[in-house]
Amino acid sequence: MVYVFAGNEYARLVAIDVKTGKTLWENDEYLPEASSPLAYKGLLIIATSYGVLVCYDAKTGDKYWEHDVGTTLYSSPMVADGKLFMMDNDGMMRVYEFSKEMKLISENELGEIAGTTPAFSDGRIYIRGENNLYCIGK
Repeated sequence: MVYVFAGNEYARLVAIDVKTGKTLWENDEYLPEASSPLAYKGLLIIATSYGVLVCYDAKTGDKYWEHDVGTTLYSSPMVADGKLFMMDNDGMMRVYEFSKEMKLISENELGEIAGTTPAFSDGRIYIRGENNLYCIGK
């Protein structure tokens, strides 16, 4: 099955079966404003502008966990090396185990404001801060 996930603040989050066009589930509890949903290995990750990262079952919409990070989230959640990465607008990169349980692995301060979505390539992370472009890795 192929699903499309769409959501926006002040609207709804919906999961649609591409083949049938049928809405599989919808929810209005947590909605992204600027970030895109992340669907990977049966999980759906949503980041809200008011600072909550949420993990759903992509097929059923059941909520597995939520993490209030306490600051604005405009970047999109990303997966790399089997881990979930989330950059907040204050420049804190949080790394989670990609799983049905909320397991925060680390919090890493960039040292400047950075609400952009990081890019990953060849074992490196690229992050655009307010004043600098960073390449982290080997």
